[in-house]
Amino acid sequence: MKNDDFSIKNFILVEPSEFPGSQSLKDPFLFNGFIFGVCLKGTVSFQLNYKVYEVEQNEIFTILPNQICKVIADSEDLMLDVLFLSSAFILQLPLPKNFDLLAKIAAFPQQTINEETLQHIL
Repeated sequence: MKNDDFSIKNFILVEPSEFPGSQSLKDPFLFNGFIFGVCLKGTVSFQLNYKVYEVEQNEIFTILPNQICKVIADSEDLMLDVLFLSSAFILQLPLPKNFDLLAKIAAFPQQTINEETLQHIL
């Protein structure tokens, strides 16, 4: 199966088993886009621009473009839903011109949410 089969303009849908074997999220990486994630179960700790964050069940995280990211550790029962979106796609959306929002996301990339909010996100 080729990634082109699931590519829609600025998205690519990939199952974890299809992730290239040579690529590991435990190696530092940059992504030129936005990464949105929800922890459904377990825990994961990752380093974002050399600061460590621990994400647990019912927490969301956002990684802004061109930040250095590295997964440090994860639990055996980890379940995440993660969405990778290109910067070009995000910039096409009719978003409010609140530049403080990006600064707040950069300062607080992880947030705890309640179960009801989690169900709305999913």
